[in-house]
Amino acid sequence: MYLYLMRHGEAYSKVEDPARDLNERGKAEVAKMAMHLKSIHISCHKIFHSEILRARHTAQIVAEKLDCLQKLTVLPSLNVDDDVYSLIVDVEEIKENSLLVGHLPNMELLSNYLLTGNINKSTVGFTTATVICLEKKEDRWILKWGIDPVSIKN
Repeated sequence: MYLYLMRHGEAYSKVEDPARDLNERGKAEVAKMAMHLKSIHISCHKIFHSEILRARHTAQIVAEKLDCLQKLTVLPSLNVDDDVYSLIVDVEEIKENSLLVGHLPNMELLSNYLLTGNINKSTVGFTTATVICLEKKEDRWILKWGIDPVSIKN
């Protein structure tokens, strides 16, 4: 099973947009990442996202590119300041390839926990629109790859 963790794209500041939707750069970097994911043929049973606009919009862009809009699902434990342990419990219930679109610090804390068993043992950093791929092998997770939009060749 593969689990893809993605941070939302770059968003407007609260001053520019109190709802903090994706800005133009954010939309472009998410679209670029989505095209890359399509080019490497990832498949997801579901795309989970937080209820927050910037994560929801990121998930929608990815789902459009991967032709899986019907697979979008809100996962409340992905919200910005939710308890990471609630997210960990939810992730342990996932049994099929899935993409999670969320926020800092929980994307980093979740990857730390899955890879080391300790949320405070730093493993992977997430710039906006970064995706990492984790593979579950027996009872442990292995980091297969990670990429940010800047690293993608056009």
